[in-house]
Amino acid sequence: MTYEELTYLAQVVHGHRAEIDIVAKSDDYLSDCFSFAKKYQLRNVIQILEQRLIMRESRQNFKTIIAYDLNHQLAIRLRSMKSSKELAKKLKHIKIQNMSGEAMKQCVKFFVEH
Repeated sequence: MTYEELTYLAQVVHGHRAEIDIVAKSDDYLSDCFSFAKKYQLRNVIQILEQRLIMRESRQNFKTIIAYDLNHQLAIRLRSMKSSKELAKKLKHIKIQNMSGEAMKQCVKFFVEH
């Protein structure tokens, strides 16, 4: 992480919500932000970054969504899925024992409804 990226992250941690184009940032940087926030249990940072991703209509891969408990992103992805077989295929590639309770509930609800 560069000094500029670390400064941006520190601003987010302290509640600064200036309009910054997060999509222009590299995927590695975004992954670093999520990892840092999860490691230091900064749930507010994860929520702020997730909100910005949603506003920019930037979709994350399923593994990232589950790893960092991006519940709103998960709901969006589940709405775009057509069948429970499609979800089952995605879940085969992740460790479901590491899923949050909320993510698990959303997936079970999807299976029941489809």
